[in-house]
Amino acid sequence: AIKQAAQTPVQGERPDVCLLEVGGAVGDWDAEVFIEALRKMRRDADNSMAVCLLVPIVVWAGEQKTKLAQDSIRTLRSCGLPPDFLICRTGQSLVAATRRKLSRLGEIAE
Repeated sequence: AIKQAAQTPVQGERPDVCLLEVGGAVGDWDAEVFIEALRKMRRDADNSMAVCLLVPIVVWAGEQKTKLAQDSIRTLRSCGLPPDFLICRTGQSLVAATRRKLSRLGEIAE
């Protein structure tokens, strides 16, 4: 169903871009089927045409805490769907050390 939705014509034409969102937390059992479907779609597509974007929360507790983001990155990588980009939700701008840490873990350019 996900692959079919991504290829559904819009105004009679196949879309150039299709954004598919998997809500909830990475690692939740109910998201596994969707993550697997996206992994297969990415495998079947030209890699330059498929991008994985992760939107983790970076909480502030006197300092920026990245544990939840790190867990999500590890989980996606272990499923064969490493994120290409991170858009971090946080109440403050990311400090350089946080960007470096998440960049290294996710093998994503700062």
